[in-house]
Amino acid sequence: MQAEFILLLVTLITIIGTPGPNNFVLFSLGLKEGYRGAVPTLLAINFGVVLVVMLSAIGAVFIAELLPNLERYFIWISFIVLCFIAFRMWPRGNVPSKESKAVMREQVAGLFLFQFVNPKIWIIAVGVIATFHAKLSLPLICITTLTVGLCLNSLWTLAGRYLGKFSTVSGDSVSRISSVLIFLTAIFSLYSNLT
Repeated sequence: MQAEFILLLVTLITIIGTPGPNNFVLFSLGLKEGYRGAVPTLLAINFGVVLVVMLSAIGAVFIAELLPNLERYFIWISFIVLCFIAFRMWPRGNVPSKESKAVMREQVAGLFLFQFVNPKIWIIAVGVIATFHAKLSLPLICITTLTVGLCLNSLWTLAGRYLGKFSTVSGDSVSRISSVLIFLTAIFSLYSNLT
C-alpha cells in the first residue's frame, strides 16, 4: 500500500502541478487579487476535480465504456468553455466593484463546471481510479487528490502574488498573457484531439 500511495502522489503532482488553464487562471488571480482573492476559485477547481474523481469511481466501468463516445462532446464543450474563460480573463479596464464581483462569481462557477467537461481531468480520474482503487480506498484517493491540488494550485497562486510584489509587470499584462495561453491551449487541444 505504501508503494501505491507514493505512486499516487507522484502521479497527482505530475498532473496537477503542470501548466494548464487552471494554473494559468490561479497565477493570474494571485497577481491581480492576491492569495485571498483567489481562494474561491482555488477551492472551486479542486472540489470540481475531486467530484470528478468520485464520479469516475462510482461509474468507472460505465464511464470507461462511454468515454470514447463522450470524448468527442467533451472536446468541443471544453474548447468552448476554455474560449469563454480566456475571453472573461481579458482585462476590461476599470470595472465597477459590483460588476467585478459578479465576474468573479461567474469565473468561479465556470471553472468548477469546466472540470466536468475537461477530458484531461476525466482521463486522469478514470486512470487514477483504475490504477489505484484496488489497493487504496476511495476516501484516501479523494483526500490525497484534494490535498495535492490545494497545495500545488496554492503555489501557482502565490507565485503570481509574489511576482506582482517584485515585478513591474501589471496584473492586466498577466491576464492578457494568461488569456492568450488559455485560448492557445483550447486551439491546440481541439486540433490535437480532432487530428
